[in-house]
Parts: sequence; C-alpha cells; structure tokens
Amino acid sequence: MNTGELTASVSAKSTKAAMAEASGQKLLDAAVHVIRSKGYSAARVEDICAEAGLTKGAFFHHFASKETKARHAPDSPWTPESAALYSQAVLQGAFILAKAKHGPKVAAD
Repeated sequence: MNTGELTASVSAKSTKAAMAEASGQKLLDAAVHVIRSKGYSAARVEDICAEAGLTKGAFFHHFASKETKARHAPDSPWTPESAALYSQAVLQGAFILAKAKHGPKVAAD
C-alpha cells in the first residue's frame, strides 16, 4: 500500500467515524425532542428515527434499546433548555412520589 492509498484509507475511516458520530448525535437530539413532546412511555423508536431522519437499523447500531438510549442521554451536551426541562421532570417526579407516599395533602402546601 503506497502513501496515497494509506491516506485515502485513513480518510475514509475518519469520515465514516464522523458520520457515525453525527448520526448518534441526531438520534440523541431526536430522542430528547420526541420524549419532551410525547413523554418517555409514549415515545417509540420509530418516532425517534423519523424525527432524526434515520432508519431503525441506525438506531440499533448505536443503542440496544430505547432504555439504553435513555441512559446515554445524560451524557449528551446540556443546553440551558434541556437542563431546565430535566430539572423540571425530576422535581415533578419527586412531587408525584411524595404525593403517592403521603397522600393528597402534599399538594395542598
């Protein structure tokens, strides 16, 4: 293999890696959008793929399942909006748990 072939091979691999990274990021962004609009339980892999403009094959190349995808979401970069929405979801979840444990009087305060 000469230098030109080696350079082309390295360039092709780095382009493929960049494309894979870009598709993974598209899926993360799409998942955030779909989950925000539909809720986690109602969000389907198909919805995330349609939002990202990618196939289910691409989704499962990056993530084994929707649950695996959800575990990767906190590792993605946070924008002020996504941090605020995450904080709001955590607070709402804590409130729901407190209400379930202590009854409707929690809501009165």
